[in-house]
Amino acid sequence: MHSELISWPNKLSQGKQVAITCINHYPSLLKSQKRFIFAGMGGSGIAGRILQTFLSKESTSQAIILDGPELPAFVNSQDFAFVVSYSGNTWETLEIAKKLKTQKIPMLILTHGGNLQQMARDHQIPCAILPECSAPRAALGYMLGFLVELLAHYGFISNYLENWQQSLKKHLPCLSEQNHYSDFLNMVGFDDFFHIWGITGDSSAVAYRAQTQFNENSKVQAVFSSFPELNHNLLVGLTNFKKAPFILLFSTDFISNELNTSQKSILSILKDLGVRLYKTPNFGDTWQEQLFMMIVWADFASYYLGKIRKVDIISTKVIDQLKASYLSNSQTP
Repeated sequence: MHSELISWPNKLSQGKQVAITCINHYPSLLKSQKRFIFAGMGGSGIAGRILQTFLSKESTSQAIILDGPELPAFVNSQDFAFVVSYSGNTWETLEIAKKLKTQKIPMLILTHGGNLQQMARDHQIPCAILPECSAPRAALGYMLGFLVELLAHYGFISNYLENWQQSLKKHLPCLSEQNHYSDFLNMVGFDDFFHIWGITGDSSAVAYRAQTQFNENSKVQAVFSSFPELNHNLLVGLTNFKKAPFILLFSTDFISNELNTSQKSILSILKDLGVRLYKTPNFGDTWQEQLFMMIVWADFASYYLGKIRKVDIISTKVIDQLKASYLSNSQTP
């Protein structure tokens, strides 16, 4: 997995090249869509959540996340769907793709192969093929490189890829070393349960990504919550505990004054209660750069926590069992 993580610059570049090929092959793929649908599960759904955040800041086009097999009634032929599954065999995403096709909703399939690629071939659906990697969670660089380049080409967002590459060139040598995470690793210790917080409209998508990385790479029960919504319920559960909870907070330097005041207030209260708090460092001078580098930070932090815990970082045994069980049950009359 370490080799996958240090390949972030190459993955962004490769994703960009896949997008350029796609644009040349489908020059009229996007027009003036007012709504985008991002359909995907797990690691394959993260890129859509991140692009939703960017679109909400820059574009008048709305972005909807579909993380299940059901297609909402409001989706129509004026929308455009990105159907993302690295394996191409995720049943929920396959179901969405079938429903999109039935309702004649324009879409692009983004995959490495499997049944989704075959569906694209059989029905002449636009399709882009992602390069090989060890696990779907390691394909995010390809997906971000692809989607940012594609949406920027058609004018829906700015193109951040060069900025991200420069930031990686500057910070990756430090971020790839375990000693950079000493304070975090010492604070979390051997806890197998902790909280991850993101800020709505700011860092929620990357905090959610961090949760998935700590779940899969570190094999811990990391749970995600969004601030300030969590102020109105979750906090009560942090006032009566036998062991001090640990909270990992993701927040850029670009949140509003109101959110910043609220955040400082609650962090002060929690610190007085004895809750352990760790705020991730911010790298970069722009909101988009800080968000991106948070993703990279969490990737490495979860990897090194997994090493300390001596777990099989690549393995996703329970998910594999679930997929096998689902396949067996779905074939039973």
